[in-house]
Formats: sequence, structure tokens, C-alpha cells
Amino acid sequence: MPLNQVLPFVSSAVMLIFTVSVLQRWFLKRKAHFLFWGIGLAMFGASSFAEAYFALGRWSAPVFFLWYLFGAVLNAAWIGHGSLLLLVRKRWVHALTALLIVGSLSASVLMVQAILKTNGSAYVGGIASASSTAT
Repeated sequence: MPLNQVLPFVSSAVMLIFTVSVLQRWFLKRKAHFLFWGIGLAMFGASSFAEAYFALGRWSAPVFFLWYLFGAVLNAAWIGHGSLLLLVRKRWVHALTALLIVGSLSASVLMVQAILKTNGSAYVGGIASASSTAT
């Protein structure tokens, strides 16, 4: 199996280990930043696993939805929010958390609308996009 097919599976396994470790800390210490970091790491792991699925040359609209939503749209915001919880005044925490949740839900709704318009028959395994083959 080529390296570009193996690495996404390795990345998924590493992210699973990190996610479990961080969420264990949250269960023990009940510090909100561990929870947000754990959720963000879980999103990254799901995205990495979706990439592994695609590396095998398969296509699935729901898997693409997970890959794009968790990998490109949400995970950095959730991990970053965990860091903000350590840095900002506590009076801002609730407003920022609400903004993150509303933004995440809005992005999810927009992604569902976009994925319903996705043409899976245009997918060609091993090629980044149809436009990348044009010279």
C-alpha cells in the first residue's frame, strides 16, 4: 500500500489517542478548555479518517461532508476556543461559546445544503479536482 494511503490511517490513530487523552483530562479536572480541545481533536480525527477513506479511491457524499466540515471548517475554531478559554476574561467566555456554537450550527446547515448539490459522479479517484487536469 502506498504511503499516501497509509498516512491518513496513521493520522487517524494518533488523533484518536490524543482525543482520548485530552477528554480523560476533562473528565478528571472539569476544565472547559480540555473539553473544547477534545472536541476539536475528535473533529480532526474524523476528518483524517474521511481522508483515509478517499485515499482508497472511494467516493461518498456524506464522507466528503464530514471531511470538509470537520477538517476545513470547524476543528480549528473549536481547538482555538479551548485556547481562548485560558486567555480571555471569564465574562467573555459565555458570549464566545455561544458565538462558536451558533457559527458551527450555521456552517453545518450551509454544508448540508451544499452537499445536496454535490455531483458524486464527477469524482475521479486519485485526482484532486477535474480542473487540475487541464493544461
